[in-house]
Amino acid sequence: RKLAECVNMDYALMSGGDVGPLGKDAVTQIHALFSWARWSPRGVLLFIDEAEAFLGNRSEGGMSETMHNALNALLYNTGGERRDFMLVLATNRAQDLDPAILDRCDESLFIPLPDAPCRSLLLTQFFQKHVRSVVDKNRSEKSIRRFFTRRSLSGNTRLTIDEKVMTGYQLQRAVEATDGFSGREIGKMMIAMQGALYGTDDGNLSVDDAWSVIKIKVAEHDDKKRMIGSNRLSMF
Repeated sequence: RKLAECVNMDYALMSGGDVGPLGKDAVTQIHALFSWARWSPRGVLLFIDEAEAFLGNRSEGGMSETMHNALNALLYNTGGERRDFMLVLATNRAQDLDPAILDRCDESLFIPLPDAPCRSLLLTQFFQKHVRSVVDKNRSEKSIRRFFTRRSLSGNTRLTIDEKVMTGYQLQRAVEATDGFSGREIGKMMIAMQGALYGTDDGNLSVDDAWSVIKIKVAEHDDKKRMIGSNRLSMF
């Protein structure tokens, strides 16, 4: 949306998985999208998330006839230069995209996993969003969240956080422990920490409570890496 505002274009958002359910109507809808771009005074920016689900390599096989036709419809409409349409793709499997799609990409931007300074910022921001903000809201007598926690925390009506949680030494340890985490994984870890806060007997999130959540999520991350590795080995 921000990019569309900067280039003064209308915009549409979709996922690569949205095309399959359209069936035979997918081709018609794609042509309609480009017709909108032609008639729009500003043109159209189309953002496709998980692009590999729609724009996969045709030579790999396994693509249905309707998906093949839909891909051909998009290729037909993007075969030449045009000023009324901009296509933005997001994928974490660029190697699965069709070569004709890659050929149409004028610019590419690789977004790596967060490095240590970035993880520190993400941990702090997500902790504030998912944990600290809950405590701040709970302090208000009019908070609906406080109304429910009054009934779930053994009579304790106030949520609190130890002052050393996710600051100083613990934040540094968390940054080191989450090496290789994506931003999404860090966000989910802080949602789990919010659950740990609600799950405490006294409504207080201690340093040990927070570290227990981090250790669990690091173990889950390592398990996923092992599963992905074993699946890749089984393919050969």
